[in-house]
Amino acid sequence: MATPVETTTSQPNYNTEFPLPDDVSNFFELGGGGIINFETKMSLEETMAFYRDSFGKLGYTEREPLTVTSDSDFSMVFDGHQSGR
Repeated sequence: MATPVETTTSQPNYNTEFPLPDDVSNFFELGGGGIINFETKMSLEETMAFYRDSFGKLGYTEREPLTVTSDSDFSMVFDGHQSGR
């Protein structure tokens, strides 16, 4: 009789200091300059709200004139990181 094997799932350890939604897939960082790209099952509105909330809790401020959205993606800029970037 075979012994059942316990399996666990966990999110991969993405090499970023950015907060990430729980269901990230197809993650990659562009050029190491703090720009990341990934997919999530969250809607665009949910994902943008996630970042506004997450970065707001860290004391960052959205630079709203630079927020750009389309039907399938968005770009947001936040100020307040200790590095000044």
